[in-house]
Amino acid sequence: MRQAVEQFFQQYATAYSNFDVKQVSALFSLPCLFLTDDSKVLMAEITALEKTIQHQFDLYRGLGVAQVRNRVQHLVRLSDSMVFASLYWYFCDAEGKVLQNCHTSYTLQRHDEQWLLVSVMIDDERFALKSMR
Repeated sequence: MRQAVEQFFQQYATAYSNFDVKQVSALFSLPCLFLTDDSKVLMAEITALEKTIQHQFDLYRGLGVAQVRNRVQHLVRLSDSMVFASLYWYFCDAEGKVLQNCHTSYTLQRHDEQWLLVSVMIDDERFALKSMR
């Protein structure tokens, strides 16, 4: 299971590095939930999800981010088809220099043979992005 989840997040990082809204949104199961310390946002429609992803991409580009990398910190099996994952993300410039990092947690559910995101818990990304300005 760990290898499959790590491959999923590599695919996610590649899609993010390519700023590919369609490819990133295809990795989510709808409805999905985005959680921060002060908000809970339920995404039930693909157009809302794509708009949110595009907004993030615009922000990243404006901050000079050209690629993202990740490292899986923890994986917890919740059931045969669900897993909780905790990751460190590294936002890098075009030369690969790390501009900032952050911690984000996810709940994934397997549909058929594919893992999909059902919730995203943004632990410190807002702080990380603010500090890059």
